[in-house]
Amino acid sequence: MKKKKRRVRPGRLLIVVLVLLALIGASVTVLIKVIGPSDDGYVFDKNSLSINEFDYSEMKMLDIDLYSNAYMLIRLNDFHVLYGKNINSRIYPASLTKIVTMDTVLNNVNDLSDTSSYTYDDYYELIDANASVAGLEINEEYPIRELLYALVLPSGADAGRALENYFKAHGRDLVEEMNVLVNRLGLEDSHFTNTAGLHDDDLYTCLDDYARIVVDTLLNDDGKAVLKCFRYELEDGTVLRSTLESLNDIGNVTVYGGKTGFTGEAGENIMVLYSHDDRSYLLILAGAPGNPYAGQLYHFNDVNNIIEYLYNN
Repeated sequence: MKKKKRRVRPGRLLIVVLVLLALIGASVTVLIKVIGPSDDGYVFDKNSLSINEFDYSEMKMLDIDLYSNAYMLIRLNDFHVLYGKNINSRIYPASLTKIVTMDTVLNNVNDLSDTSSYTYDDYYELIDANASVAGLEINEEYPIRELLYALVLPSGADAGRALENYFKAHGRDLVEEMNVLVNRLGLEDSHFTNTAGLHDDDLYTCLDDYARIVVDTLLNDDGKAVLKCFRYELEDGTVLRSTLESLNDIGNVTVYGGKTGFTGEAGENIMVLYSHDDRSYLLILAGAPGNPYAGQLYHFNDVNNIIEYLYNN
């Protein structure tokens, strides 16, 4: 059956943000190879993952200068925390929050082919909040699976609002369920007040908590698929691109997933999944002082410098 033609989007003020990020990213040398959704990139058995087996006995600080004021590097094969600084300090996660949103949806929705939408009121609220959007059609029904890709890859708060509406239609509150999830995971220094990571003094986490949320997401095949994807095409032909898509190649290190986040209060945050010599790693950085909209990709620079330091010396 021929698909119906979707309406022209009413306004795309915030889509400019995504274009600007792409242009900014093109001007910065970030030397890490990106693999797309057709590549697995995993060199560990997901059945061995556990959020309760982190080993801090080898943890030390990196002997390099970084813009980020907190970082954590975990070898996922054996859950040794190799490097860390301020891993239990409270941070504002900004759009890293969207991984928590996705993990909550995956823990609560059985059928990802169910659909949801967002409204004109939702749209204008997001515009007023200066939220990044994926450019979804207003009042158009999207499968939950597509909404997850739209939520994470281009960091779409519009997808987050559609997911909230799905929970509301079923008599539940997605933000409340996010906090139920972190409590169930035993994370004592995390709390969320919205699905997008818009700044709120009461929306916070720490790197140690956040790493466990990422691992919990990796335990789900659908979550793993979203996290390792850099480009995804919706049924209507809309192409979603990850905010990490501009990362390139350095030696034999391969990035296979991640997420960025930024607000003025949070600074620049980034979570990266990468592999090297048949081992996989989770790197999280927070609090870099730059502004990506001003061409200051200090969180990207920090990732690049850490990988160069660890594998090129």
